[in-house]
Amino acid sequence: MEDMPDLVLGGHAPNFDKENPYRTVPLDEPVDTGEAATAAGDVYALPEFHFGQLENGVRIIAVDRQGLCSSLGLFVHTGCRYLSPEKAFLPHVLELMAFRTSAHLSHLRTQKTVEQLGAAASCRVGREDVLFQVDVLREYVPVVLPLMLANVLCPSVLPDEVGEACAHVVELQQMMEDKPDSLVVELLHVAAYQGTLGHNLYATEKDLPMCTPENIKEFISQRDA
Repeated sequence: MEDMPDLVLGGHAPNFDKENPYRTVPLDEPVDTGEAATAAGDVYALPEFHFGQLENGVRIIAVDRQGLCSSLGLFVHTGCRYLSPEKAFLPHVLELMAFRTSAHLSHLRTQKTVEQLGAAASCRVGREDVLFQVDVLREYVPVVLPLMLANVLCPSVLPDEVGEACAHVVELQQMMEDKPDSLVVELLHVAAYQGTLGHNLYATEKDLPMCTPENIKEFISQRDA
């Protein structure tokens, strides 16, 4: 396991040392950003989007909004649409096991790192993609980016963590039955679409016998291929 990275506080936006042209303007008065910026000798441009692609095919979109926080999102092109009906539940199980033990950090170390950074980590599953997302102060991006990539590329898929995910499947199924709004939308989608788009998005209790570390690891290896 890796040691906890040293954290340096005191982050700031790149333009922190520039004079605020609106400092003396009352909140109830409108401002002309063009004139104010010109008077302050500065030019405030709209955020510029940058697009790129790595040699392995990963596509990157970045925009700097000059804020203190950064939002990192990693979309994985996989989902129940691309799987057989009996294995369509696996992406949902992967969502329930997000940000746990990886080849680099244990589940506890992962959670403690996220807590120490004050970050918010989440995962959302769709029929055509899985989104891993982390919101954190911008100076901690070099810390959370490898943490997020490790959970996507090399999760350990420990048996006890799989068991916890299976327990959550039963709990979520009961919650959806108690509050059927989301369940009705899901059932309407399944009924409306035939073929792969009609695969169930969420795992159910009947899928639990197939929810094994071996099946999950096989799905991850095929996803990364």
